[in-house]
Amino acid sequence: MWFPRNRIVDFIEGIEEIFSAGALEDYFVSSTRHGVLLEELWWWEDEYHPSLKFEIKCSRGSCALNKGSCLLKRPVNPYPQILNEIKKRSRDKDQSGAPYLDAMMIKAFAQALGGDQKAQEFFLEKNRPLWLDGSIGEEWIAAQMKLEKAKKLGCLQ
Repeated sequence: MWFPRNRIVDFIEGIEEIFSAGALEDYFVSSTRHGVLLEELWWWEDEYHPSLKFEIKCSRGSCALNKGSCLLKRPVNPYPQILNEIKKRSRDKDQSGAPYLDAMMIKAFAQALGGDQKAQEFFLEKNRPLWLDGSIGEEWIAAQMKLEKAKKLGCLQ
C-alpha cells in the first residue's frame, strides 16, 4: 500500500518513543498480557547472561516503561589480575598483545560486575583512556554504559 510521504511523517511524529536500544545492546524480547518484556543480555564468560529487565505496559491507548530491575548473577572475582594485564599489553611497543585486548576488556567487565572497585572505576571514569581506540574503545564504551545502568538500578556492590 502506498502512502504520501507527508502522511507517513505525520504518523511517525505522532508516535511517542517509549524505549530505544543502541547498536551495542542485545535484548531478549517477549510479549506479556499487557505489553512487552525486555531482558538486556550481557556477554561474558563466552555466553549471554540476562542482566537487566524492563517492562513496557500498555493500557487504554498509552504505554509506559518501568524503571527496570536486576537479573544479574554476578561472577565472583573471575579475573583478579586482568587490569594489570590490560595495562601491560597496552604498553607493548610492538602491539603483539593488541589482538587480545578485546577479549581482555570483556574479562575486565566481568571483574567489574563481580564487585571489583578498581575494575568498576576503570570503566566508570569520565574520560576513556587514550590508548583505548578502535574496537577496544567500543568495548570500553559498551561496558561503561552497562555498568552505569547497573549502578543506577542498584545492581552493583
